[in-house]
This record gives sequence, structure tokens and C-alpha cells, in this order.
Amino acid sequence: MPTLKSSLSKATEVLWKVAEIGFVSVLVTILVYILLGETSGVFVIAVVTNVILLIDALSYQGTVTIVLAAFLYRYFSQKL
Repeated sequence: MPTLKSSLSKATEVLWKVAEIGFVSVLVTILVYILLGETSGVFVIAVVTNVILLIDALSYQGTVTIVLAAFLYRYFSQKL
């Protein structure tokens, strides 16, 4: 049983790292778009377009809820 728990713990840790890398990659891509604008390239514009479509699909209240939940999760996980 301890082996299963340690394996699941490692798998969860790896998945969180992958999610963090993906999130930071999207943020860097958005930053490149902000700095370069429309001349930033097809990939950057596609990523920004997809982020905009996702935010539009979630609506304002959904986006604020997700950001607030992420902030609270981060805040309380650092406190504990």
C-alpha cells in the first residue's frame, strides 16, 4: 500500500509540474503578444485567440470565479 501511495503522489506531483509549465508557457506567449502585437507570429496570435475565446465562453463571472478560487487555493496552501 505505501508503494501505491508514493506512486500516486509522484504522479500527482508530475502532473502539477506539467500544468504549471503549460500555464507559464501560455503567460509568456501572451506577454510576447503584448510586446510585439500583430507581428508576433501565427502561433502567438492563435494562442491569444484561443485564450480570448475561452474567456468569452466562461463569461465574466466564470472567469472571476476561477481566478478567485485559484488565488484562495494558493493563499491557503502557502499558509498551511
